[in-house]
Amino acid sequence: MDDALDAFLEASRGSVRVTVPPVVGRVPVTVLRDKACALLGAWTQASTRDRVDAEVDIGGVSAPGSLLVASAALEITVHGWDVDQATGADHPLPDALAQALLPVAHDLVTAADRPTRFAPARPVSEGAGAAERLLAHLGRAPGDR
Repeated sequence: MDDALDAFLEASRGSVRVTVPPVVGRVPVTVLRDKACALLGAWTQASTRDRVDAEVDIGGVSAPGSLLVASAALEITVHGWDVDQATGADHPLPDALAQALLPVAHDLVTAADRPTRFAPARPVSEGAGAAERLLAHLGRAPGDR
């Protein structure tokens, strides 16, 4: 997640380098928190808002800024949930956030991504909420550790 936050933060400036040097000597939780806060600040600045509608260069390939913002939101949400589950904290994903991210997840994670990048989608009950559907699409389920 550390390297992804670096890339999404760089994207807010219009270009992403392909390689990013590792952070050495800092507590991982502090590093991730600081980067997530910097990312939020970078993409919400008035000067950056236009970039959301513009193209961002990623190692010579152009991508819409809006795609990177949505990808960052999905990355932070789901990997944050992974950490939450791994530590036994068991905080649920807010359903409104999950509902907003469901179309992003369906656009970004397709059958071609399985099983290489993502586990198979998991079944959900008919009345499943947005959070359960989002996690299931990404191969996760509450209680996974």
